[in-house]
Amino acid sequence: YTLWRLFIGRSYRAYGAALGPEFGHKSHLYVNRIAFGIPFPLTRLRFTAGRVPLRGEFVVYYANIANEVVILAGQVAGLPGDIVALKREALGMHSELPADTADEGPVSCTVPENAFFVVSHDDRLMPDSRSLGFVPRRDLIGPVSGIWWPPRLIRRMRP
Repeated sequence: YTLWRLFIGRSYRAYGAALGPEFGHKSHLYVNRIAFGIPFPLTRLRFTAGRVPLRGEFVVYYANIANEVVILAGQVAGLPGDIVALKREALGMHSELPADTADEGPVSCTVPENAFFVVSHDDRLMPDSRSLGFVPRRDLIGPVSGIWWPPRLIRRMRP
């Protein structure tokens, strides 16, 4: 069982409505840990490269918030090379995203190589790339394969 959790897949709890209001609060997500490369246990390193996340795919990832590493869930909205446009009021203080307030129009930026733009359903409740910046590939844990708890929400997830 331990080897399965270290290499193949494991369950994570999603707080808030990161994946959408229909998924509820404290849903249990099953995450495929080998899809983005076979993980080296207890690190963010991988033995293999694995596949690239797909646009629209739900993923679980590590984020650094106030010098604390937390695990978040969201949907891939931008792949490397994509141009994303944001309203200025949605931008956080992350240095990778432009925060010039002289103009009130939308801000466009290009997703850098080996990074992704991941959004939660409601960024007021759950931080995402709009406030934290781009998610490096090494911080992706894996795609959400399904929801297994609570029973009324059991389903397989596909992008």
